[in-house]
Amino acid sequence: MKQVILGLAGLCLLVALVIAGMVAFGGPSQPKPLASVEADVLKRDRRDAPAPLSFKARDGVALAYRLYRSNETAAAPVAALLIHGSAGGGINMHEVARALQKAGFDAIAPDMRGHGGSGSKGDIGYVGQLEDDVADLLGEADRLGLSPRRIMIGHSAGGGFVLRQAGGALWRRFAGAILLAPYVGYNAPTSKPNDGWAGAGIARIYGLVAANLVGVHAFDGLPTLAFGLSEQAKARVTPAYSWRLMQNFGPGPQWRGAIEKLSGPVHILVGSEDELFFADKYAALFANHARVTLVPGISHMGITGEPPALAEVVAAARAIAAGR
Repeated sequence: MKQVILGLAGLCLLVALVIAGMVAFGGPSQPKPLASVEADVLKRDRRDAPAPLSFKARDGVALAYRLYRSNETAAAPVAALLIHGSAGGGINMHEVARALQKAGFDAIAPDMRGHGGSGSKGDIGYVGQLEDDVADLLGEADRLGLSPRRIMIGHSAGGGFVLRQAGGALWRRFAGAILLAPYVGYNAPTSKPNDGWAGAGIARIYGLVAANLVGVHAFDGLPTLAFGLSEQAKARVTPAYSWRLMQNFGPGPQWRGAIEKLSGPVHILVGSEDELFFADKYAALFANHARVTLVPGISHMGITGEPPALAEVVAAARAIAAGR
């Protein structure tokens, strides 16, 4: 019996050492800079962007956002909450916000926690904190007097985050949603293998999953995902995500169930020339759950900045505002 106990103890120690090694040394690889994404952003003139404001989240941390009030004299019938994509910040939704503003909508574009001027770069406190932050931001929108009828619009990973909310408490607070080239999941038919944008620390992820299963969360702040950014871009944006941010900012592993839970008017817009995703796969994947529009000649970042794409965003927002 003593030998059995010693053998089991030795096996447990060996497993623990293997997991510890995976966590310690299995971090993400740094992809080569994805030039098309950076070039698409750098060509935009954002000198007219409003100065960032801030609000206090429930944990007392100041989180940043930009406010775009309607140019119309009458109160905007609908306000849009804009969720940026991975690595970036609210400023990356500037062109979408301006287009909606000119069309008579209010828009609010936060730096999601872990990005831009919100919290610690690349990390959050716990999985689910981003939902708490959005709920707190909706309280700020109430304080500002924005319309209680709201649309949630997300790009790329931000679109995945919007999808994550389907059927949940946040989802029920919006009149509809617009997903711009949404990230659905690493194993979704829309995702291209080896897209060159994100490098995952697979060994560390498996190690952290094992650690989480036994209640160990002390290492959840370690990076597990890195992005294809130049050295210059890394200084401006968020170059890597921790394990807990990676889990929270996206659709989650149950993306198929989330698609099934989509309700109300949901529009998906994707450019035909998207470099990261298979644009022609969205229609079949979201059949009977969302209206999918393929925008000709538009890239992954172009869906948030090129005039034909912005016209489609405004059209979709107007359709939701009209209850269609």
